[in-house]
Amino acid sequence: MFNAIRYNEATYRLMKWWYGLGNRSVKAYVFVCSTGRCGTNTISDVFANSNEVSSLHEPYPTMYSNHSDLPLVQQRQLSLLKRKYLNILKAANYKLAYVESNHMFIKTFFQIASEFLPSDKVKIIHVKRDPFSVASSFYAINSIPGKPPTGDRFLLDPFADGNLLDLRQELTSENFRHDFYKCLWYWYETEQRIAKAKLLTADKIDWLFLETKDLNSPTKIQELISFVGLTDVMPNIQDLVGMRSNQKKVQKSHFSKIDFKIYEERFNQLLLSKGFMPHTEC
Repeated sequence: MFNAIRYNEATYRLMKWWYGLGNRSVKAYVFVCSTGRCGTNTISDVFANSNEVSSLHEPYPTMYSNHSDLPLVQQRQLSLLKRKYLNILKAANYKLAYVESNHMFIKTFFQIASEFLPSDKVKIIHVKRDPFSVASSFYAINSIPGKPPTGDRFLLDPFADGNLLDLRQELTSENFRHDFYKCLWYWYETEQRIAKAKLLTADKIDWLFLETKDLNSPTKIQELISFVGLTDVMPNIQDLVGMRSNQKKVQKSHFSKIDFKIYEERFNQLLLSKGFMPHTEC
């Protein structure tokens, strides 16, 4: 009964209005856009040092790629997208900025930034790490795109319809069946989606590009703070420059003795044959 009251359109409209009053002080809604496994948690740690900022890493509600695990009654209630929107407004109440680092952003709730929030207050930080490192990290924690228990919930499915990089046939072949190829595919598919989103919104939303290595640079961190417009309210952040978090050391397993660099070379050749340019910078 409580959820039926909480998650319906009438309550949504009321809470949207109420939180909207408290969001009048917000100067920026900031989202980190990435594949994941590239240091984005560090960005939320930086901004969490100001009491004027609500800075969160992958906050509630969890934005699953696959909603099939939700009970049917919950699927029929207020959409997960609108629930997420209300939670953003709630967290931003009476703050100067809302910052969220979440690799689910580009996959499940980019629409909130592009359609729900005022575009002149939305800022997106695109963080990129090289594909081999990202693929290796996901493979090491056994998070394989499209495969349960985590790959189907939090990543993308290489065998789903509508992917920008359609390699369904190739990834079932003998040459590219290994799970590491799925992790490489995931990087390219996600970066393609980011590029498409940037192209569609570049005229109304501010974007900042960073590489993972930039998080070790005081100059780049200062540029990041200036981009968000919080230079006056941020304390000394020098101690945070270069800090690494969310490394998932406990979850990581040892690689087998396979030379995964050879896998990357093979995958690059596959991309070239499909008209895609492989990422070559490390």
